[in-house]
Amino acid sequence: CVKAAQAGGAGLFVYNRQEGNALGEVSKFLVHNARRVLGDSVDNFYSQQQRVTGTMDMRLFELYPDVLLWLGVTRIDVFVTSSQSKAHAVEEAGITIVQCLEVPSAKLPVSANVEVGASEGLKRVGASE
Repeated sequence: CVKAAQAGGAGLFVYNRQEGNALGEVSKFLVHNARRVLGDSVDNFYSQQQRVTGTMDMRLFELYPDVLLWLGVTRIDVFVTSSQSKAHAVEEAGITIVQCLEVPSAKLPVSANVEVGASEGLKRVGASE
């Protein structure tokens, strides 16, 4: 964002409250604590999330573009995300994405590997339904 602004463009960083599978901060805290005790694996991520909340994911991707639309964004030259579902929702809302880049794995903390793996698992589950 800063580099784009310094180059004469505009940079925008949007954090959506739905991060963390939209299960709420208390649920996320309970899941993370259970994973710390039982071991930090994708299987434990799924089982503890299901145990604590009764569901796997409560995100409504259709809501992601709302703040962008409210700000009048119609085109994004570089969209950086780890979720193709977010990118798809933004494009479905009529916002053009010129280039979509994944968050570089080198920029993610090692502890995020489980969440990324679980996210990939959810994508595979959704693709088979």
